[in-house]
Order: sequence, then structure tokens, then C-alpha cells
Amino acid sequence: MEEIIIAAAKENVKCVNTVKLVGSVVHKFRPRSNVILLTIAVKSEGVHEVEYPNVAFYGDDVADSIDQSVTVESKNYPRVRIEGMIQSYMYNTPEGRRRTRQNIVGTLITHSNTKMEQLSGHNGIGLHKAESHNDVCVLGTVVSVYPIHRRDSDQTIAVAFVLRTESNGHINFPRLICFGSQVPYALSLSAGDVVCATGFIETVNRKQSGENPAHRESVVATEVVKM
Repeated sequence: MEEIIIAAAKENVKCVNTVKLVGSVVHKFRPRSNVILLTIAVKSEGVHEVEYPNVAFYGDDVADSIDQSVTVESKNYPRVRIEGMIQSYMYNTPEGRRRTRQNIVGTLITHSNTKMEQLSGHNGIGLHKAESHNDVCVLGTVVSVYPIHRRDSDQTIAVAFVLRTESNGHINFPRLICFGSQVPYALSLSAGDVVCATGFIETVNRKQSGENPAHRESVVATEVVKM
């Protein structure tokens, strides 16, 4: 059986806002006593690139438990399974403008079993790691939809949309982006539509002038369905 490190309340059944990751913890950082950040190396099905999403866990006891149970060493990266949600929050820019950011907040983390442990039901055996997972599912109400154009062109190369969800009594506004065959369908969405979208977390490090690279996480929707 998987050893549960921490677990939070169940998801609100009226909306869905879930992130499920299986991968290796390559870095952990504790900026405050009640916060711990884990960087997870994960791969999506059918995608060759490795993504490195950051997952935040909150609470003094939670942070203590994870800090003690998850040890990150060179060439020894613990394999974990994480469940969480996309959390959004508002902030003010130096120019006084209101902006929205989002991050991944973990609600459950377990040590991931090996393939042999999963198949046999016995712990402590097998060397092959569990397959990596990078899955997101969001079901909510459309708040806004806006196309993304190619620079110096009217060609739409992607569509971003924001959904309103409610999880464990918290209202969030996950922002998703889609490409390719999903673009025409996403453009047909209107505010108030109830939509379910599935996809994965994509991470990008962008170099900013005079600053360290900025780590960005996006939710890429690979399938969008109007309910």
C-alpha cells in the first residue's frame, strides 16, 4: 500500500479542479515554516519533453511532515504521487495594475510504488519506477475567452480561456490554453458555458533582462468539451 504523507478534503463534486502528477522530486524549498515547495520532474503521455512543475503545500504540520519524509539527494530523487488543484490569486504590479497569477497547490502526496509493488501488492520489491503522469482536469463555468495571435499577424495560433471553479469552499479561476485542433472549438465558447477540459502542466523558463529566468507554468488543454 502507498504511504500517505498528507491528505486534504475531497473535491467538490459540482466542479472539478484537479492536478495529478507522478514523478521524481528534484528540488524542495521551504521559504517559510508553513510552506514547502516541491519541483517534480514529470512527463505527459505521448510527449517527450520533461516538465518541472512546482507544487506548494501549506501548513506547519504539513510542511514538517513532507520535509521529514521526502529527502532529495544527488542521483537519488524520490518518486511521489501528488494530487492538487490550480489556485489563482490577484496581485498588484509596480505600475498599480491588477493581475492574476496561478500556481499548483498540493492536497495529497504519497510515495509512489514501483511497478512490481503495484502488481504484486507487496512493498519493498522491484526496481522499475511507476510510470510518470502529468494530468489536469478542470470543469467549470467560462469567464472569458481570448485568442492569441501570431506576432505582426491576425492569425490565431492559440486560445486562452478562464474557468470559474469552486473546490473545498475556495473559488479559483484557472487559466488554460489550447492549440491546434482545439482552437476552433475554444473560439466558439462564450461566458457562462459549462466546460470540461483535460490536459497537462507545461513549464517554461523565460530569460528576463537584468533578472533571473522566470519560471512559468501553463495549463495546456488537449481536449475541451462543452457540457
